[in-house]
Amino acid sequence: MSRYVLLTLLICSLLHWAEPQFDPVSTECLQCICEATSNCDFNIGCSPNTCGPYAMTWGYWNDGQRPVLDQDSSYADGAYTRCANDKWCAERAVQNYMLRYGHDCNGDEEITCYDYAAIHRSGSNNCGAQLDSEYVNKLVNCMTQYSIY
Repeated sequence: MSRYVLLTLLICSLLHWAEPQFDPVSTECLQCICEATSNCDFNIGCSPNTCGPYAMTWGYWNDGQRPVLDQDSSYADGAYTRCANDKWCAERAVQNYMLRYGHDCNGDEEITCYDYAAIHRSGSNNCGAQLDSEYVNKLVNCMTQYSIY
């Protein structure tokens, strides 16, 4: 293969790799979802069905494209738990999940932080259901603090 072809392939690969990813959930909204879920406790660890401050299930992580920490593999034992308990990795899973499943849950024709929080709590197919009051109160208080709606 010629140097020109190799150089062209390298440049195209780098451009694709460096392509920015659209993150649908704002940093403030992620913080509010985290606060509403666990008071954003990154020391919470795992229960039998969920891990980390976002109370992430394995299925949610899997649907969120199985992000991993540097030098980890999405197929390694413990990759899910390590990711769910790491701020950057857990938030990457949430962003990827919302890219895939984000939609208007409350019928106001807008996709807002409340919709993302409802999807996070109840799943994409059940996000129109009533959320528990403790979650909603924490979420709304945080959203008010950040002036997001």
